[in-house]
Amino acid sequence: MLERLSWKRLALELFLCCIPALILGAFLGYLPWFLLAAVTGLLVWHFWNLMRLSWWLWVDRSMTPPPGSGSWEPLLYGLHQMQMRNKKRRRELGSLIKRFRSGAESLPDAVVLTTEEGVMFWCNGLAQQILNLRWPDDNGQNILNLLRYPEFANYLKYRDFSKPLNLVLNNGRHLEIRVMPY
Repeated sequence: MLERLSWKRLALELFLCCIPALILGAFLGYLPWFLLAAVTGLLVWHFWNLMRLSWWLWVDRSMTPPPGSGSWEPLLYGLHQMQMRNKKRRRELGSLIKRFRSGAESLPDAVVLTTEEGVMFWCNGLAQQILNLRWPDDNGQNILNLLRYPEFANYLKYRDFSKPLNLVLNNGRHLEIRVMPY
């Protein structure tokens, strides 16, 4: 298992890059030029790895990051591990949502989920039948635009949800509406 990048590792990389330049520069008498060439080479190598990482993040659709060496290896490995954890978490959340929806579909009541502002983001099959809602087509619509009853609008406006709202629909059906903030 790789560990996170440390200053020691970066210093060692710089030291190992500059040792040959120090030896050759001292031997041939061009020490500053050899050091400049070594540090420039190291910068080019980091820039090249940075460009590969950028390509992988924004262009390449591969799940595996490009191979890395030196100080780039723990960074790329860490990104890959984080990506795998996020992928696993997304799968778990997707499974949880499926179980929730399955449970809500089996309820004997119509269920409509909205944001606090009243924007609908889900309803079960019974709500679609009784209230003539269409999910996912109505996703993102305000519930007051979908259920146009003044009594219902006032019920939501005054936010007194201690008692249910008894509503008579146009077809003569009676509905009992309960709002449960969560």
